[in-house]
Amino acid sequence: MIPYISPVVRDGITRMPGVKVQVHEDERLGCGICVRDGVCFVKAIFVVGGKSRISQELCKGCGRCVEACRQLAIELSVEDSAFFEKSVRRIEPLVDVKSE
Repeated sequence: MIPYISPVVRDGITRMPGVKVQVHEDERLGCGICVRDGVCFVKAIFVVGGKSRISQELCKGCGRCVEACRQLAIELSVEDSAFFEKSVRRIEPLVDVKSE
């Protein structure tokens, strides 16, 4: 189950530069899981003509839809690895960011 995000928290979330969420073209099954139950808290995902679509302008890049997608049709990618590495170094003293 994906946790609820309050409007106060939601409104403070900004998209990290270089993060992209997309639906695989050949797998846009449009089952609707990602648009139900508050998965996409900014309502950036739509099902049109039986196919899922993501508005890149609205999307915050949080990845909640990726976690919810039972079809594994949605992917989150980091397009700017340098920004990502810099961000990890910035937060490393505050949280445990070790990878396995």
